[in-house]
Amino acid sequence: MLCYPYVVLNLMKYLSFNSRKSLEKEKLIFEEPFLLIILEHFQYFILIIAPIIFGLAFFYVQLYFQNPVLFPFSIVTLLLSFLITLFIFLQIKKTATFRKIKGKGNRKENMNLIESICNRNDWKILHTDNHSHVILIENLTLAYHNGRELFILCKDDKVYIKCLTYSIHDLKSPFHWNSQRKIENMFIEKIVFW
Repeated sequence: MLCYPYVVLNLMKYLSFNSRKSLEKEKLIFEEPFLLIILEHFQYFILIIAPIIFGLAFFYVQLYFQNPVLFPFSIVTLLLSFLITLFIFLQIKKTATFRKIKGKGNRKENMNLIESICNRNDWKILHTDNHSHVILIENLTLAYHNGRELFILCKDDKVYIKCLTYSIHDLKSPFHWNSQRKIENMFIEKIVFW
């Protein structure tokens, strides 16, 4: 019988990661069935549009009832809902882009350095090929996220890094950007100063 973390692990995006195309376009590219791509975009659309719908609904109700006390509050709520929507959109857009740094020497040296960093931190390398590693940073953390992976590509002396946190199944979470950035920064520090 399969245990839950194993099921979560198999739902993560590294299974469909296309490192060659990602390296060419310098952004994360996954080879997924068209239906899954549509579902993912639909989930993001709902996530983006929900704050606007709630803000507009509250504004409309206050406009209809002409409540002098809550009407100014509804305008502030509407403006906040647009700001939240913009923030969520920008975070979703950022999930595809890599951070690019100058590594040590050549591609092979960088790949070996990444493997030694993973060994020191007890991180599991889920997938590797000639120019990329996908590293499992964290497994399922109940009520927080469904796992975290670090995607690293090496080309000549350049290293491309992107950390992804998953929420429902393999939906990339836009709300963990701060913790993802900390992991990327820690990894960059180790690559640059080793």
